[in-house]
Amino acid sequence: MGVAVVDASVLIATIDVQDVHHELAIAELEATRRQHALSLPAVAFSEALVLPYRMGPRPGRSIEGGLRRLGTVEPVTHEVASRAARLRAERQIKLPDALILATAVELRADEILTFDRRWRSLDSRVRVLGL
Repeated sequence: MGVAVVDASVLIATIDVQDVHHELAIAELEATRRQHALSLPAVAFSEALVLPYRMGPRPGRSIEGGLRRLGTVEPVTHEVASRAARLRAERQIKLPDALILATAVELRADEILTFDRRWRSLDSRVRVLGL
């Protein structure tokens, strides 16, 4: 079984029923889980939890538990941080994006799932959902 790294855009769409990509995100994650273990970079995990925690501690904890069951939350190790810095220096991308991509590189992920079309040119493993 391989590894698929999940971007915050996909996690947010999964938990926000009003997100335009909600149904697609759920379907794609279910399909991907049949072939790959899902890895959630800590920065993506954290970004996805902002809205639920704005609604209150109870919804926040509930959604957090659901995300933990979805996949493994991957920490920002010094290797990931260093690689993210190099990616930012080379490609001038935002730090959260660099951390997610660096996590994928360090895990030797098979896929990187996102809704962000700008990521297509960043890594050959990027799969922009809905395209």
